This record gives sequence, C-alpha cells and structure tokens, in this order.
Amino acid sequence: MKLKMHTSDGSVIVESNPVTQFYPDIVSGGELTTIETVSATGEIFTVKVKHPFMQVTGALTTAWSVDEKNNVNNKTKCLLF
Repeated sequence: MKLKMHTSDGSVIVESNPVTQFYPDIVSGGELTTIETVSATGEIFTVKVKHPFMQVTGALTTAWSVDEKNNVNNKTKCLLF
C-alpha cells in the first residue's frame, strides 16, 4: 500500500511492502521518523519523515493489515478459479 508522508523537502510516497525497519530519529528528538526500504534489486533507501514514530507505526500497521487481507483475498480468488 502506498502512504503519502511529509518530509522537510515536501511529500514522499512510501510503499509499505519493502519497509525493512523504521525508528525514531534521535537527532530530531523524535520529531522525525526514519524509514528504510529495500528495492527488488537490493538497493537500500532511507527517508526521514515529519511524523512521530507512533503515527508511522499506526500507518504502517494499517497498511500491512490491508495488504495482508488483499493477499488472502487474492489467493482465495485464485483457488476458486
């Protein structure tokens, strides 16, 4: 699922599936959250978003839940055909 998040440079779209880790940014005092993703080619991308850690946690949890439900529904549909 794609999530639109704000950075100091504007907005960024974060795809929830390739997120490998996320954590509060210590330097900013927790005002920013660092999100790391890995591409299909193995490249690591890091972005600092202007959202507190708990807000990012909630957004990613919701996105992963939706992704999981979509995957289960898609697998069920495939099994029915």
